[in-house]
Amino acid sequence: MIKFLQLLAQLVNTKRQNINVQADSTDIDIEQALQRLALRKIFQQQQFSVLDGLNEYDEDFSSFSARGELITHDMMRTAKRLIQEQDQVTDINNEAVTQDLNRDDAKSV
Repeated sequence: MIKFLQLLAQLVNTKRQNINVQADSTDIDIEQALQRLALRKIFQQQQFSVLDGLNEYDEDFSSFSARGELITHDMMRTAKRLIQEQDQVTDINNEAVTQDLNRDDAKSV
């Protein structure tokens, strides 16, 4: 906490000189911006980038390992939905082919 306050004080002193204060800005907005900047600077330090292994969601959950013969309800529902979508695409393609054949037959008569 002391390092944070020291860094915040340093940033306030150095950045105040560099900030272009507009007419409608308030001191509170500047202080909040400086505080966000100080927090960003602190948490970008190397000591905060070390993972301790206690993070529950830092793993890659985009792919799943096989679970043998186990099929969950969601997996079954998703498989049925994909099959239905594929059947719809097939039906649409078959209808288009049938229409093309009928059109060709009508032209040849």
